[in-house]
Amino acid sequence: MLMRNVVVSLSVLALSSFAFTQAGSTEAVNKSANPEYSELHLRTLLGSIRCLDGEGRFEMTFSGTLLVSKMDGDLSITGAVKKEFDANDRVCYTGTGKLVADGKWRSIHWFGSDMKADWFGKGIVNISGEFARNPETGLLETGDYWYDKANEKQAFPNAALQPLPLPKYSSIERPDKAPEIRKR
Repeated sequence: MLMRNVVVSLSVLALSSFAFTQAGSTEAVNKSANPEYSELHLRTLLGSIRCLDGEGRFEMTFSGTLLVSKMDGDLSITGAVKKEFDANDRVCYTGTGKLVADGKWRSIHWFGSDMKADWFGKGIVNISGEFARNPETGLLETGDYWYDKANEKQAFPNAALQPLPLPKYSSIERPDKAPEIRKR
């Protein structure tokens, strides 16, 4: 009887911890909610990104400076971050923390170190990485990005900005689709 209670308790604990870890991630987002949405994952030890005219759910852990412009939706910033500026529909933070943006935004701009981002939505992100020594491998790396499949990782560019459309095949790569006019 005691063994059964222990097994049941451990099962409940394991299931609740799994549900808790998934609740705040892009995995928990209903991916059939909008067929125009896709996934993009970004990782770099040192670099910058600028996510333009985005929408969906964008989660990022970071150290450095973060600027969010014209957010229309939910924005959560946690961790050891300090709000440096808040005016004209722009909010700037510095420090180490986590951003969760759910909705639409004009721009999410970050530069610094130790960034990991997962985006389920649509828009364009400009990325640039700098060479930094990976503490696990000892190699110089710029970072990685990939769309839906982790086995298709590509390196962050260095010394240049590279635009990445989301979804992967957007109006930039598909001439049959007319570009959308951006509202200012």
